[in-house]
Amino acid sequence: MRIRLPLPLILPLAAFSLVQLCTLSARATPEACFEAAVDGQKLRDAGQLLAAREQFIACAKSTCPEEVQKDCTRWLSELDVTLPTVVFGARDADGNDLLDVHVSVDSMATTGTAAGKPVPLDPGAHLVRFDREGSAPVEQSLVVRAGEKNRVIIATFTDVPSSRIPTESWIFAGVGVVGLSVFGVFGARGLSDYHHYGCDQGCNASDKSKVDTQFRVADIGLAIGASALVAATVIWLVRPSNDKASVGLALTPSTQGGFSELKVSF
Repeated sequence: MRIRLPLPLILPLAAFSLVQLCTLSARATPEACFEAAVDGQKLRDAGQLLAAREQFIACAKSTCPEEVQKDCTRWLSELDVTLPTVVFGARDADGNDLLDVHVSVDSMATTGTAAGKPVPLDPGAHLVRFDREGSAPVEQSLVVRAGEKNRVIIATFTDVPSSRIPTESWIFAGVGVVGLSVFGVFGARGLSDYHHYGCDQGCNASDKSKVDTQFRVADIGLAIGASALVAATVIWLVRPSNDKASVGLALTPSTQGGFSELKVSF
């Protein structure tokens, strides 16, 4: 005899069965609980407290046998007292706190980074590395002792260069490009007119004046362009180590062309 259930009743039953299966699969078996308890004690005795803590958490679940659960809960509490923690931080040369710093311990990234949160570590020697974009990494060796809590480890970045190109460099670079463009355009025109008017063999005063004017403008463009590009480069090079460095560009025109003067002060 077949019993047909209506579709609205089948769907809830199927969902309930799926939930029960997931619950049973996630529930720790007695064998797994005993194994986690044994492994946790071995890891604890070997000084691997972080790994031991994970095992004690597993065997302290309510789904484990009561005796095992009780022992693991006690061991977990005792381990939390022994497990050392450190607090990482980073500062610049002026003592200002830095937040964009990544911290790794023994080549493994930490979750606390340099934001002031406690980070648990196994007792013993460790190598801590602080990384910040645009700066040389800072490394520190330390020995963490059992029971040590919230030990503060501060890294100081003494040379924090700016990865951003200064605005002044962009301005001078733009002036340099314009100046070199003027040099190229008027230099080419002057050279073309020089040969067109036959000034190499002698040309009238009007034509020679036109050619000289174009060459003079080209010289001024070259002087401005070259000096501006040098200024942009100097600003970019000196700014990371000395924000007070200043660069000035002065142009003095004459009848023979343009003379530029580049002034750099530190």
